[in-house]
Amino acid sequence: MTTKEKSIPVSREAAHAQDALCDEQIVALYFARDERAIRATQEKYGNYLLTVAYHVTHSHEDAQECLNDALLGAWNSIPPHRPEVLRLFLARIVRNTAIDKYRHTDAEKRISPDMVTSLESLDALLEADPSENETLAYLAFSEILSSYLDSCTERARTVFTYRYLYADSVPFIAQTMGLSERTVFRELTHLKEGLRERLTKEGYIL
Repeated sequence: MTTKEKSIPVSREAAHAQDALCDEQIVALYFARDERAIRATQEKYGNYLLTVAYHVTHSHEDAQECLNDALLGAWNSIPPHRPEVLRLFLARIVRNTAIDKYRHTDAEKRISPDMVTSLESLDALLEADPSENETLAYLAFSEILSSYLDSCTERARTVFTYRYLYADSVPFIAQTMGLSERTVFRELTHLKEGLRERLTKEGYIL
């Protein structure tokens, strides 16, 4: 599924935004166990979540399956959870679902921003309000991240993969790679600082 935000007149965008339920209303539907919550979630965030899933799986079919699983996951999680930021809550569900599918199918190991599961600084970046064209924003982010990792050493890329793709612990990474934990921490710090510098340089963050 593709989005065509640039071809949609502003008046239609405004009308759609006006018709869409706010996050508080959607969460209230979940707590009321009203199945309209799922429809409202898909209408408001469906394209965004498909984008997140596709950037991990690189498959439209798998992305759609991940979206369906994520909607079910949201239904089963709310309540008891009450998300502070619904968009982020949903993104984490669909991202984790997509990563599980990615690992299960043993797809080509390509790192994308949506695979990052434990990089707190990147999660913080994603808490900002979505841009007018989230798909383009994610594509830009993906290109910057890919370019940055290409400039890193093979060891750094491997550390990144273990920690931020599979969320492995520092002791596990150190043991697996035959490194000291201090060295792994040093690589992670360098990776985070370097990525933040690249994102700032590219104007992705201020």
